[in-house]
Amino acid sequence: MLNRSTTTHTEFRFIQEDILRPGVLLAIQDFALVEIIDGYVNLLVGQVNVNIWPSEPFGYATSFVQLRHNTSQILLADHDHGCIRLIERESWSVSTYSGNCSKDEQEPIDGDIHSARFGAPYDLAYANGHTNDVLLTDKVYIRKIATSNKSVTTVYQQFVDPEQHFWVFQRLLVTNQGQVYATRYKAGLHVFSAEWRLERVSRPRFNADAVLDVLRGDYRIPAAVESFESIAMFTDDLFLISLPSRYGLGSMAVLNLKDDSVTLLCPGIVNSEVHANTTRDELIGACERSNIYDLLIVNHSLLTAGSPSTYRDNRFYNLSGVDAYKINGMYNFAINAERYSD
Repeated sequence: MLNRSTTTHTEFRFIQEDILRPGVLLAIQDFALVEIIDGYVNLLVGQVNVNIWPSEPFGYATSFVQLRHNTSQILLADHDHGCIRLIERESWSVSTYSGNCSKDEQEPIDGDIHSARFGAPYDLAYANGHTNDVLLTDKVYIRKIATSNKSVTTVYQQFVDPEQHFWVFQRLLVTNQGQVYATRYKAGLHVFSAEWRLERVSRPRFNADAVLDVLRGDYRIPAAVESFESIAMFTDDLFLISLPSRYGLGSMAVLNLKDDSVTLLCPGIVNSEVHANTTRDELIGACERSNIYDLLIVNHSLLTAGSPSTYRDNRFYNLSGVDAYKINGMYNFAINAERYSD
């Protein structure tokens, strides 16, 4: 078990419910895979120390997927080393599943899992609810890992100008019907059909409400949302997203694809209610969270996984951990968060 002092300056980047143990969470914390049970964090494999770089047995990991056809195995995206790791749950041993795990920058190459190469693997997700194929974002590519014949193929490539090479795909959200939503840095939300036809690119615009009026002075919020940290689905048209820190520290928002609008939410404010006499400092205090890297909706609760802290006004705010917010309605979040771990 990791005690409070051990986990003070760490970050959680990805979170999922354990498919074998309902109610137990699996998460990426620093350079480790951990489990969260009843508010306690247990180290499973890796190293929990933000100062270790690079680390073993894997580097800066950004996501994982629990295999359906072999529930004793987990695939993990080693973003730092450019490869896919295989974790055996019985022994918590780590091996290389695909790629050569090199620190040298390389371009993605298709092939079998032994000859395939990865540039900077980021997010893993099942292709749909009825297959064992796994999708992966890798720079400006979306790729498919076929676990049946152990091959890696590119299903979509975004052609960009050389100056836009860092406008990479990040998070994936896949419906049971196979429709794919992919966030892309500085380029909005890409919506694909099950046949990998690009149906639309959404660059939603903020609603002009009091929250933005208060925050705009310090954070220079643009009219359009170009980058998302993470995304979770409410309905076919409503999504919950987390935004980079430049939109307000640890901001969450509701994205409506019907009209491409975004309504900013703050964990400390119910229904985003802001009164005319609300000061900027009061609002920032209510919205104050570290960067939110991942969102998970489970059992009518919203779980958020974030980075360790923020530094502002010569003060160090320790905000590490996994927060849970009870969802009492589409936009309602409890003012006092129930902490899963800190």
